[in-house]
Amino acid sequence: EYTQRAFLNGKLDLVQAEAIGDIIEATSSEALQIAQQQLDGNLSSVVSKVGEPLRDILAEMEAGIDFPEEDISPDALDAIANNLDSVRERILELAASYEYGHVVREGFRVLLFGKPNVGKSSLLNYFVGSDRAIVTDVSGTTRDTLEEQVRLNGLLFVFCDTAGITDTTDTVEQIGIQRARERIDWADLALLLIDASDPDPDWHSEYQQLSKTVPTWIVCNKVDAGRGPEKLHEPAFRISALHGEGCDALQNALVDLVKARSVDAGASNAIVTNERHRNCLERAAEGLQRSIDSIRDGMPAEITSGELRIALSSLEELIGKTETEDILGRIFSKFCIGK
Repeated sequence: EYTQRAFLNGKLDLVQAEAIGDIIEATSSEALQIAQQQLDGNLSSVVSKVGEPLRDILAEMEAGIDFPEEDISPDALDAIANNLDSVRERILELAASYEYGHVVREGFRVLLFGKPNVGKSSLLNYFVGSDRAIVTDVSGTTRDTLEEQVRLNGLLFVFCDTAGITDTTDTVEQIGIQRARERIDWADLALLLIDASDPDPDWHSEYQQLSKTVPTWIVCNKVDAGRGPEKLHEPAFRISALHGEGCDALQNALVDLVKARSVDAGASNAIVTNERHRNCLERAAEGLQRSIDSIRDGMPAEITSGELRIALSSLEELIGKTETEDILGRIFSKFCIGK
């Protein structure tokens, strides 16, 4: 309530208000540091600076509409389009930082996927370091999704164990399989497990389907019982989740993947950690692209200025200059400590 009052009275913008919630919920020193930077106004300042040239361009375009005798020359229009493109690139750079920012805030999401009894639950237990998931020789033991947060080398991961993918008439198992497939869009990475003891595992079609949606690594499990297919799509790992063989290499590769993202994000002086912020930035970039296209296609200035207003409105929504009751309700409903 106090944070919302501070926002409504102009003491904080919306990004800073959300940062207070992020500070409360921070799960690592890095998440805390980024949230503190946002509370200090780092991201808000960058977004405001990005929007400044758009306001100047919009004023120029609308002056041309109000005073037709002051028509903007083709060379000037070309320069405006180039300037808009530069702003659009900066906005997309900010939006791309979410790929790392959400990992810092929420953890890197890894989906364990594959047929029944290939060792998904055993691998989850390996990463957790305890028997969190039930492991049996009975096919279809896992009927629902099971998420666990794990820290690897100080980085937060969220592993999701899923029901085995198979043809079944069991209603409960079918629901579990449906939920497993629904989690594909959630994941930052999918580990497709196959059974090394199976002489001819049919994994190609599943790999093709998974890899179209999410980066996918092949994990050939149970190497203590067999070698498995000789040719696998890279990256691929041969492990025994039960005995830990090869699991260190898989774990190191996961850590390196997340660290590589952090290096990319470091090129920006602001990091987006909130999906709402990313959505606003992407809508702004789309509006700018339509503005650029309208200029280069010789469309009337009214169309260009209309698209520019959409882009600016998206940036203003991000920092809270324009807001709706629905947005504020969703944001501040998450602030209840102790519930």
